[in-house]
Amino acid sequence: MKKLKYAITLLIILITLASCQKEDPFTFRTVTDNFSTTSSFNVTQTASNLIQVNNSTRLDISSNQDILDNQPLIIDAQINKLTYSISNFNGNIDTKLSDPSIIIGGVRIEIEDINLQEASTNTTIFEVKNGFLLNMSSAVFKNTTETVVLIAGTINNAPVSFDITISINLSIAIDNL
Repeated sequence: MKKLKYAITLLIILITLASCQKEDPFTFRTVTDNFSTTSSFNVTQTASNLIQVNNSTRLDISSNQDILDNQPLIIDAQINKLTYSISNFNGNIDTKLSDPSIIIGGVRIEIEDINLQEASTNTTIFEVKNGFLLNMSSAVFKNTTETVVLIAGTINNAPVSFDITISINLSIAIDNL
């Protein structure tokens, strides 16, 4: 009877330990790093009406050697933070980027309209807070170390030139087995 009692207690302890959601360093490890890409816009035609603009760039996470070496073993990816900023603005001070969106891994993330000159002068860093869309965008990094980032919107004044830098803080879970 004593042995049965110990066996049942041991079984309950094992089940409890197995159900914990804690990271097991023997099963997988998490690598977290920051990555960025810059998209340059240069609208040379003169116009006072709305002009559609879009530009794509590549976001490459292979600069982290651990991620590159273990890409086939990636079991999960999570964008912890996504920010964007405007720099190198040259154009009319009232120029706005309206109805802008950032597309990562095929997922469209709509962002607020931006006064380009103001954002560039103030070196404003904008943050995307929509966790659902960030989670959906993260999935692309489970299968590849590189993806296309598309930035689109409309400009109300041209000519204009500016850069948009997209930065992500990304956590990658790598299988240790």
